[in-house]
Amino acid sequence: MMVRRIRWMGHRVADRFFAILDSEGVAFFQTLVYIHLAIGGAYCLLVARSVPNTVKGALGDMGDTAWLLLCMGATICIAGKVMSWSHRRYWVRTGGLYLQFAGDLCAFGSFTGYVLSTWQESTWGQPLVAVWVFAALADCAFFLCWRDLRRIREAERAGRS
Repeated sequence: MMVRRIRWMGHRVADRFFAILDSEGVAFFQTLVYIHLAIGGAYCLLVARSVPNTVKGALGDMGDTAWLLLCMGATICIAGKVMSWSHRRYWVRTGGLYLQFAGDLCAFGSFTGYVLSTWQESTWGQPLVAVWVFAALADCAFFLCWRDLRRIREAERAGRS
């Protein structure tokens, strides 16, 4: 009986996962990137006890802390996504949208901080690849922030009527 129940739950989880993966949304990929960003920030804080040299040289000690907080703060977006799925309570949905915006803004700040500090510390003409990937991620996070603001405005208008 218990094995049958576990197998049934496994199918439900797999069905839900594939529904999310097959959707045209960005939630799965955004969650994947932001969790890796937070793990990278936690690694720098707890294991390496420092930030990448380019960030350290460009931002200084206070900037290092802010950059690490931005890296790990991006995970707020995941909690916001879960909250915004609620259609019963207006304040839960709107609060979730605000948390998504905050998480996307943290991601935008950490990606942009890395790009700007790398460009400041590096000499042009040297091989740079990761900075272009981070620039693309910063662009994506910027447009997610813009989308979040539009969704917040829409939800607030719907809540007033």
